[in-house]
Amino acid sequence: MVRLESLVELSGWVRFLGGRYPVQHNRVLLPIPAMQPPGVYPAELEIEGVRLRLEVRVVAGRFGRFVLRLPPERQALLVPERLRAERERVVAACDVGRPQMWQGPFRKPVSSERITDPFGTRRSYDQGRTFTYHEGLDYGVPEGTPVYAPAPGVVGLAERLFVRGGAVVLDHGLGVCSGFWHLSRVVVRPGQRVGTGELLGYSGNTGLSNGPHLHFELRVRGIPTDPAPWFLSVP
Repeated sequence: MVRLESLVELSGWVRFLGGRYPVQHNRVLLPIPAMQPPGVYPAELEIEGVRLRLEVRVVAGRFGRFVLRLPPERQALLVPERLRAERERVVAACDVGRPQMWQGPFRKPVSSERITDPFGTRRSYDQGRTFTYHEGLDYGVPEGTPVYAPAPGVVGLAERLFVRGGAVVLDHGLGVCSGFWHLSRVVVRPGQRVGTGELLGYSGNTGLSNGPHLHFELRVRGIPTDPAPWFLSVP
């Protein structure tokens, strides 16, 4: 996040890594893609018609690697065109123009500390030939575990998806949306407003999953970011 100290509300943009991010409440939520190579990258800040060139340093994270072995019937879910279409649907469920709805840190979506796969793990579903990365946190909880809203929001999507299984997207405003995948049951509907701690559904083993768990993720303008720091402090 970039914060601009000012007594007046400023308007403008930051251009970075091909994206254009608005200044909102004198700050910019600037997501860094998890696969971005370390280095120093140019950015351009435009405020009230004045442009300023900046540099953003990206440092290497400590991410593990994991080869995920799926049963044969679930390997059939690895269809590139459907994977891409579903990702676009998830991103489109977030209204980037919605005002900020949260105040203070997010709460954990389940009453468990058991994380079986953290954010950013380099993953393969085909015995090591192709690596992507894990876009959220996996909580190893039994099927049927209640899943709660981590912050106030509006339900942008609530349905069964091809890869993500039972899915909910919750829009928190400012282009920040949380996602909840592999649910056995969804109890909210699109357009519904929910508060922190309200029930969204129950964990399961649906979609591209190799066991009961909750996949929880957080996206800033479509780019996955590590949810863990949001439990401690948020912009």
